[in-house]
Formats: sequence, structure tokens, C-alpha cells
Amino acid sequence: MCSRKWETHHNTIMPNSEVKNHFGIKETNFEGDDATNDVEIAEEKSSSLTTWDTKAILHLIEFYKINEKLFKSSSVKRQKVWNIVSEGMKKEGYVYTKNIKNTQPPIENDEEPTEKRTKVEKKKESRTEKGQNKIMDFLQTREEKKDEERERRHREKIKEVKETRKAYTEVMQKLIEKL
Repeated sequence: MCSRKWETHHNTIMPNSEVKNHFGIKETNFEGDDATNDVEIAEEKSSSLTTWDTKAILHLIEFYKINEKLFKSSSVKRQKVWNIVSEGMKKEGYVYTKNIKNTQPPIENDEEPTEKRTKVEKKKESRTEKGQNKIMDFLQTREEKKDEERERRHREKIKEVKETRKAYTEVMQKLIEKL
């Protein structure tokens, strides 16, 4: 690859021929009545499972150019723009993901299956979910406290009624004995 590069703010831009070399694309020119430039993907001799379709690359560049102002805007999150780009790629018939390695189909009849490098992580709660959980916990504990308080008051009333009955029966027995 040629050492000639132009650098921008945070991206490296390469000349067209270098981009094609970088992605393993070769050009073939057909001459004749319908002279066209046909771009084909060069088959890699390595055992790499990922190959890029040139149309997909062109669509990706096109969607980036359409949404370039959003990428440069500091008020809009880039993830939002990449979601727009991925939706556009899906409409064109491509699946766009950030991590291509995880999208590869498993190899069937493989004698020694390789372990997936997936890490199961607990999904982080958003602020609204945290707030909702705190509110629900507060309401639940408040209801439990109210129920405990009702039961305590009920036990106290029953105890008072029993004491009142006991005192009443004692007084009535003394009164009956005097009569």
C-alpha cells in the first residue's frame, strides 16, 4: 500500500486506489461498445470469513454523505446517526453491524467448536428505570409499613377490649357478690 495519506480531524482518508487495495477490490476494464468499469471483489486467499461487497461500501459512503452534518453536530449523538445509516443499509438489503465477527454464522459439522467470545453483561439501567425502581420500592415499603401499622393497631384494640372485658367481669362479679 502506498504511504500517501491525508488525515482529517479523526479519520484517515486514502486515495481511491488505496481504498480499493485496502478492501481487496480490483478493477477490471472492459472495452468495446458498452465500455464500463466493473468492480469485483478480489477473493482473498486467507481464511477470512469477512468480505466486503463494493455496493455495500458505496451505499455506506452515500448514507454517510447524506448524514454528514449530523455526524459533525455535537448536539446529536453519533449512535443515532449510525442507526439511520444501518436502517438505510437494511433497506438496500445489507446487514450493517459494528462488530462483524459476532455476525458470522456458526460452522456446521466442526469437530472442535470454538468458544464464542461473548460476555454476558447485565444491562445497565437508564436514569428513568432507576427512578421508576426507586419509586416502586418506596411505594412497596410504604404499603408494607402501613399494613404493619394496621396490624399493630388491631392487636392493641383487641388487647384493650380483652382487658376491658376482664375488668367489667371482675366488677360485675364483685357487684353480684355484694347483692
